[in-house]
This record gives sequence, C-alpha cells and structure tokens, in this order.
Amino acid sequence: MLPRFSLRRLLIVLVLGCVLFKLWPVSLFDHKVTHKTLLINTPQEEIIKKRPDFIRSNRIEDPEYADGEEAYADTDFLFEEKYWFMVNGTRRPTPTQINPITNRRNAKLWPKEDPGQDRIVNQLMYIPPNYDSRNVKKILLFNALTSWNVKLGSSMFSNCPVWALYFLECPYHTQHVAHNDVFNWTATYRSDSDIVTPYEKWVYYDDRFKQTPIEKMKNYAANKTHKVAWFVSNCGAKNNRLQYAHELSKYIEVDIYGSCGTKKCPRISKCFRLLDTKYKFYLAFENSNCVDYITEKLYINGLSHNVLPIVMGARPEDYKKAAPMNSYIHVDDFPSAKHLAEYLNKLDANDTLYNQYFRWKGTGEFVNTFFWCRLCAMVHDSFPIKSYSDINEWWRGGTCTTGSWRKKQP
Repeated sequence: MLPRFSLRRLLIVLVLGCVLFKLWPVSLFDHKVTHKTLLINTPQEEIIKKRPDFIRSNRIEDPEYADGEEAYADTDFLFEEKYWFMVNGTRRPTPTQINPITNRRNAKLWPKEDPGQDRIVNQLMYIPPNYDSRNVKKILLFNALTSWNVKLGSSMFSNCPVWALYFLECPYHTQHVAHNDVFNWTATYRSDSDIVTPYEKWVYYDDRFKQTPIEKMKNYAANKTHKVAWFVSNCGAKNNRLQYAHELSKYIEVDIYGSCGTKKCPRISKCFRLLDTKYKFYLAFENSNCVDYITEKLYINGLSHNVLPIVMGARPEDYKKAAPMNSYIHVDDFPSAKHLAEYLNKLDANDTLYNQYFRWKGTGEFVNTFFWCRLCAMVHDSFPIKSYSDINEWWRGGTCTTGSWRKKQP
C-alpha cells in the first residue's frame, strides 16, 4: 500500500538515471537460502500442530481430496512459509529462474505477462537472475507541482531511460496530461498498470483455504440492533451514490452521518466503533464508478470493522479480484435498490446467513505492497522498451461510468 498523504492528486515523474537511490533491502537481494518447505512426509499430528487454528479442522472441497477429506491427512502435503512482507513472514525471494526454451525469466512482472492480475506478489518476490548488488540504479523523483531540492529544466532529464506516470485518484480527479509518447511506465491503482499501487492488498495464507469453518467463528450479528450506516461528506458524487442511498432507505433503515444526512457523530474514531457494535451493514460507496477504483472506503471503513460492506464503485469483477472471498455485497448484483434491501433484510433476520460473509476473517492479511521495493525490482529487470502513444486515452478512455455497471455491459 502506498500512503496517500501529500502525493494525492499529484503527477509524479519517476526518471531513471539521475539521483542515486538503492531501494531494495540488502537483506532481501543478498539472501542466498531458498525458502523452506514445511510438512514434507511429516506425521499428521505434527502437521496439525503447525497449522493456524482456523485451518486445523478445515476441510476443502477439491477433486484432489476425495469426498472433501482433510488435506492434512495427506502426509505428503506441502505447506510453504509466509512471505517476508506478511506478519512474521520468513519466506524470502531468491533469484528468478530462466526458462531454457524462451530464455526469459519465469516470474510474471508486467501486464502483458499476466493480464488482469496485479502481479504485486510476483514483484515483491522478484530478484533478477545473476543479480549484482553493485549494479546500483539511479532515480530522479520529480512531480509536476513541486520538486525535491532539484533544479527545474530539461537538463535534469538527460540520459534517463524511463518516465513513469503516477496517479492514485481516479480519472475524474486527476489532471489532463499534456504530452504523449513521454511515459514508459504507469503506476496507478489499475491492474493493467506496470506497477500497480492499490490502496490495500489482500493476500491469503494459503490460496486453498479462503473460508474459516463456521463452527470456529463468533456470531458477528450478536447484539447489533441497527441495520445500515454510512459516513459521508461529499453529497455531489458523479455516480449518484447519495440518490441510491435515499432510494435504499425506502425499504430498509439507513442512517446517514455527516453533512449529507441527519445523523451526527462528534469524533471519527467513535463513529467507526459503531460499526463494530451497532450496525450490521455499511455503505462503502466510492465517489466515482471507475475500473479497479477501490479505496479505503472498503478496506478501512468496511473490512477493518466487524460489519458487512455494501459496495459501489469499481466493477463487480474488480472487487472479486481485490477483496477477500465473500466479504462484501455489490449493488450491481441486484437489479434495484429495492431488491438489495430485500436481501439485506433477509440477512438481518438470519444470523447464519449473515455470518457467511465473515468467513474470510483469519484466512489472510492486508499487506504493505512496498512500492519503492517493487519499483527497484522492476528497474533491475530487462524491461520492455515502450511508451504510451496516448496516455490520456489509456487513463480515461471508457474506464469510468456515471451510472450502474449493469447498464454499461455490452
């Protein structure tokens, strides 16, 4: 995750070849030991001891395990350590292997190598083959409105092979780019960017275990007496989210806090505690409906609390890729606000159904995506030479809608 702070809404030009910047931690690039693989031919009782509580009794429905038998009954099951960028992770990157047929590295780092995926984990685990720590790359970090103690002028950009466009906000809230055939890389929240910079990144501990057994969970509906909450201050969003919330409120209780509603809450921290204790649902509505545009409204306001987020913003398929499995409800999964309200009322009346949306908890974590580390790793790759002939078309062309994504479907 890249913090928003003062870089928000700024254009940043990253130019390689000017100011010395060694970004990857030496301990990562110089680590010579391959990651350990645990639980090979290990007795079953030892396997169970080493697994997290939520997995110890978990069963997986997979053809590999007949009749849904426990994976851990198989003594040849392999369980790899957590990645270095996860809490208590110890699995370190090692130099990538070269495919003898294609003579290319096996790691998929660029958009065309793994279409539709953010490749963040691949980039975080990438070390070039035959990496030499003495081969230091140089970076000039320059943004369009201010500079970091460097002189202005084209002389600063001589002999710099790569320019990268950085945007964290969506096209509706970023400036028009004046020049084409200038930028070689893009760094935005979009999954087709060269370096994806999401607001958050979810990683499972084990991709085969994405749901906690229901018997291991607490009742997330217990003692909650209210239905839908929303904290909002921008009443004029382009996607008409406020109008949708008002329509929804005709069929289910919706409490709107802030300048767009009738409810007040004096302190932000106290407000969000209400989501853990009082409300079952939260409207995690973005201010714009744009491809891959998913912000803290889902991750921080919603998923970090014990509440079920109702989302509007990116496409349904974008949320499916970015969020934990079955952790939210998308408005476009329903033909109208009335139909959505009917389903929410059904969940409100049935704790078992409601708790199904919390089975993701304990199966992974949100991780730091170490933007600068990944940038450095990519700089050391034999990257393809390219430029965006029409950067504004790439960034803005058909990527947003002011209405429902259901209406935008071909």
